[in-house]
Amino acid sequence: MEDGDSGEGTSYKREILERLEENSRKIPFWRMKCRKQGQENRNSSVSESINGADADEVLRLKQEIGEIYKLKSKNDQNLIDANRKVTDCEAQILSVTTEKQNLRKELDKSYVKIAGMEVELAKLKTDNATVNDERLALAVSCNALTEKKKQLEDEHMQLLNRIRDLNEQRAENMNAEIALQEQRRQLRIQEEIAKAVNDTSRDARANSALKSMPAGLGELNDVMYGDHLPTFKMLKFQADEGEVSEIHWLTGETFATGGSDRHISLWRLGHGEAQSRIGTLAGCNASVTRIDFDFEKRSLLASCNDKNVRLWNIDTRRLLVTLSGHTDKVSSARFLQSGNAISGSFDRTIKLWDLGNQRCSRTFLAGSTVLDITRNCILGNALFLSGHMDKKVRAWDGRSAECIRSLEFSKRITSLDLSTDGHYMLSSTRDDTLSLIDLRTFGIVHDYSAEQYQSSSDMARCVISPGGEYIAAGSSCGHVFIWNTDTTRLEKVLRGGNENPVLSLSWNPTGVGLLSADKIKSVVYWK
Repeated sequence: MEDGDSGEGTSYKREILERLEENSRKIPFWRMKCRKQGQENRNSSVSESINGADADEVLRLKQEIGEIYKLKSKNDQNLIDANRKVTDCEAQILSVTTEKQNLRKELDKSYVKIAGMEVELAKLKTDNATVNDERLALAVSCNALTEKKKQLEDEHMQLLNRIRDLNEQRAENMNAEIALQEQRRQLRIQEEIAKAVNDTSRDARANSALKSMPAGLGELNDVMYGDHLPTFKMLKFQADEGEVSEIHWLTGETFATGGSDRHISLWRLGHGEAQSRIGTLAGCNASVTRIDFDFEKRSLLASCNDKNVRLWNIDTRRLLVTLSGHTDKVSSARFLQSGNAISGSFDRTIKLWDLGNQRCSRTFLAGSTVLDITRNCILGNALFLSGHMDKKVRAWDGRSAECIRSLEFSKRITSLDLSTDGHYMLSSTRDDTLSLIDLRTFGIVHDYSAEQYQSSSDMARCVISPGGEYIAAGSSCGHVFIWNTDTTRLEKVLRGGNENPVLSLSWNPTGVGLLSADKIKSVVYWK
């Protein structure tokens, strides 16, 4: 409450008190006067009325007292309101004071927090300066390392070029050595022939040896004499330094082997059924997975696990072409037609190569890992087939980017082989079953299986005999199983040769003789 309100209330109270005291003094006087007059009147027994002047005065006093009471009531109410305002103001002042104290505490806390943040900010500025210095130092180091990396890359390229030159030089040296050995061998043969001309005592032994051999096998060549069921082991030898994943006849008396030792060995069978290494093809940087041979051009094609396909001339032993473009292991490669080749890879693509220009002319998106591939030059020059991890065999036309036919099996396809007439294809699957497919209808003609036969791996190869009378496949137990193509009867199980899972087979183009290669370097010639 303001000071003016307080003074006004006090003056009202004072005025009221003064008037009440004055009225108190007047009222007893009139009462006494009235009692005295009444008594006089009683004593005198004369009733006299109060004169008009006194009555007016009493009335005026009564009215004045009523006004005073009204004024007093008003002043009391004003006093109550004023006290209430004073109480509210005191409570508000107390609340404001409390809030002010709380705000002062918060302000003190804020000052402390600001001081701490300023200290932390100063520390962060220092750390930032340190980090910035380190960043600049790292940038300098990074630039230096980048320059060093460029130098190392240049040195790496120089080393690769040098290694390539050394490999070429090594291949040339090996070819020269092989040529020298061949020349020495020819000279030795000429000397033996000259001696044989003078020594007629060997004629009888030669004639008896020729009579003891099957008809037409006096000299191995590429002429097909008809399929002959192998029954016994003629020869066993250690071919390479690692597992032999592929074996392939080149002619009636020469064959090639490839595997984990990263090179391809060329072999020849002599008249006494003894093998001799006649050459080595170098250049692969990983295991050899598949071999194909073009007799007319004397060219050998091989797929490798180093994502490349390579082409050699077997007469000069020179590496002619390295085909790069796959992004994963190349599982198979084949000559397609004159001047072209195809390859399938674990990167789920098939590539058509132009060997003349040494480039990929088309890429086919197979959609699944390619485990084997074969071509059909009988039904069409551009037709080829592929076996896949997704259990399907797909037929392709090199002139179209899409698959033209497909056939699904119960398990993934591990191997494909084509009959000589090009009408049938043999496929092996991981459910230990072989199937013969008629390519004219693209339907399964026969299925082949045996109780002890088990497919040895995803890369195990099956073969059809040159005359189409038999089919053969190697088992994980080291045995070779041979079925009759038409009757599906198991004709023969070749035991006692390979002691480890058989990975590859190759039937001699004459129809007489079968080669089997296993996982631990062994090659067996069955006859």
